Amino acid sequence: MESRAIAPRPPGVRRDDDFEPSRREHISTACTACKSRKCRCSGGQPCDSCIKNNTPCVYDANSDNRRKVVLKRKIESLEDDRDLLVRLLGTLREDSNRRVVPLLNLIRSDASLDEIKEYIDHHHSRGELERTPELVEVVDQLLSPRAQTQESEDRSRRRILDAKRLSDVPRWKVPANPWTSVIDDDEVVSHLVSLWFTWCHPYHNWIDRELLLRDMRAGDVLNADYCSPFLVNIILANACAYSDYPESYADPDEACSKGQHFYDEAKRLYEQEEGVIALTTVQALAVLWLSAALLGKDRRGWVYQGQLAYAMEEFLRIANRQPDRYEPQVVNDMVWGIWNIGTVGGLVYQRLPLFKTPQIACLKPPAAEEDQDEWIPYPSQSASVAAYLAQVRGATTEINKIVYDICQTFFNETNGLEHISFAETQRNAEDLRGRLQRWTDGLADCLQDTGTRSPHLLSLQYLFASMYHHTIIMTIYGFVVKKAKEEAIPPAEYQHIQALRFSSSRSVARLMNLHRQSWGLDRMPSGNMQWITVAQSTLLEDLDSIDNREAFVSLSLAAKAAARRWPMGKGLLRSIAMTARQQGVVLPVETDTLFAELENSWTARDTREFSSVYPVFAMTLQADRTTHHREVALDRFLDKWDALHLD
Repeated sequence: MESRAIAPRPPGVRRDDDFEPSRREHISTACTACKSRKCRCSGGQPCDSCIKNNTPCVYDANSDNRRKVVLKRKIESLEDDRDLLVRLLGTLREDSNRRVVPLLNLIRSDASLDEIKEYIDHHHSRGELERTPELVEVVDQLLSPRAQTQESEDRSRRRILDAKRLSDVPRWKVPANPWTSVIDDDEVVSHLVSLWFTWCHPYHNWIDRELLLRDMRAGDVLNADYCSPFLVNIILANACAYSDYPESYADPDEACSKGQHFYDEAKRLYEQEEGVIALTTVQALAVLWLSAALLGKDRRGWVYQGQLAYAMEEFLRIANRQPDRYEPQVVNDMVWGIWNIGTVGGLVYQRLPLFKTPQIACLKPPAAEEDQDEWIPYPSQSASVAAYLAQVRGATTEINKIVYDICQTFFNETNGLEHISFAETQRNAEDLRGRLQRWTDGLADCLQDTGTRSPHLLSLQYLFASMYHHTIIMTIYGFVVKKAKEEAIPPAEYQHIQALRFSSSRSVARLMNLHRQSWGLDRMPSGNMQWITVAQSTLLEDLDSIDNREAFVSLSLAAKAAARRWPMGKGLLRSIAMTARQQGVVLPVETDTLFAELENSWTARDTREFSSVYPVFAMTLQADRTTHHREVALDRFLDKWDALHLD
């Protein structure tokens, strides 16, 4: 029997036993067309429905709401951007090409990708880049079509910020309601509160953190002794400078609007209190005063400072009649903490402090081994270091007792600097320096540890010296030099004093470099702006020295970072450039790009809104720039300001 050939089975035809129960693949997201038609999507590319309807099949990857997928996508995006920047930074740090140094300085000043790209476009030709071949690949990425469009840069920033927010875990969780009506997002408020207690509170130590957080979490406005809407809103306003969240801007299109909405709300709430004086009123007024100064509104700040002095007196009278209402340690810390910041302000603005030395005894801080608080550089999740906040507060109080006497010696119109000779000025400076040295020798061991320190310990570390300590030295000996010039004393007789001042200014630069190496320059305590500016002003007197030039460049980078955060920082940095121009000082070429960008970004609005009369330290030391001339200029300014408006 002849066998019969078996034909192959036609495509698409199955035998009955070939069929198995079908399983529909789980689709995490539908295409745009299926979503619009509200029909089931098969998940193909293209999907069955789009093939049938002959429509484009497009998937929006960002609509996949599975958490692991979203997280993976955001991390991959962040890694791409980070890889680009790390490669660029690594190449620049290793390269020896002299023309690349300004670009390195620009990057270290926390410049944006747009600014880096613009610098490369204008300062590096393709030929120059080819002589630095390791840069070519990275620069090509920066100059690619993706990087050339503002839209893609905006997307990149949003992705980075989204990834940061996704991984951001505020150190202290607190509710938004009922404390602020500006925003109802608990996460954003927790983020800002955590920033404030990380970067501000170690300096602004007139607020008890634990009691404020306790009352804030309780949410009972009427029965809260240590928290109030006024206090919370001004803290949020102060903290916005440290945040890059869109919610920190009152107007997303105005970089200078950071915190303005919380600031305005705090002022409104203060006016509503109608003379009620509570602990939180005094605490909030002190933060309001500093916030006005950081916004460049010194005139308004002085008004708040005067109101603060009155409120402090009234509160102490009320507290004496109600001794059981507040914790004694809280009242003590508030009184001495506000006196501390007022005394620092006297040194900074070269005026007698408004606050008299408190009559109540300063309570002794607990022993270092009992001071267990930790400092973490939030929003970074880096390892913690010992904070020793109580020890820092006690040390600050002791040094400010010396600073208070310095203000009385040099800024007193009756018997101050204008009424004593060079020899007497020098003797006073030496006596004060001796007191500073004894203060340094008496510091607790925990404040002299050579290990890693938190930023407020960097400005209060006195194993060798601190930024504040060096600022005091530069200030008192600066006036000795001023007196010497007025009396035509031969430079050889005070050359050692000049060397001491320059050494102190270079030490400030070294300490800021330590801050940068440990935590970067993106965030720093706002008080660092003052130490940086005084050091820069001092170095302007001798930029021919290589060491002084390097220190000036380093400080300029730190000042640029501060200028990105605070209007006061921007104004102070510009004052350095204007002072150099007036004195005919040629600034280091490495800072050309930095100061050119600053000048280009300075607008008529900046001139109109920046009302600070911070004394430019270098100019106050000129022989023909006496205190009298400064006060006349100040009076003229205030008269003009009052004629326009108060704020």
